Amino acid sequence: MSRIRAIAVVIPARDESRYIGRCIASVRNSAQILGTRADVSITVVADGCSDGTAGIARAHGGTEVVEISPLGVGSA
Repeated sequence: MSRIRAIAVVIPARDESRYIGRCIASVRNSAQILGTRADVSITVVADGCSDGTAGIARAHGGTEVVEISPLGVGSA
């Protein structure tokens, strides 16, 4: 049986400054609880955000942030 070596989590967000920090922390906490040895990467796709979502996500070190023009959650 092969072992999972990497996990990528992509979080689409639009104006989620109230929740994005807790969301990122939750993903990291879940990985720790599961005791995974896999590398966990988190990418936040900030879809036309007009609040501080992208900045808050960047403040969580190790989180990649991609800012795009407003396209909608399906595109993000």
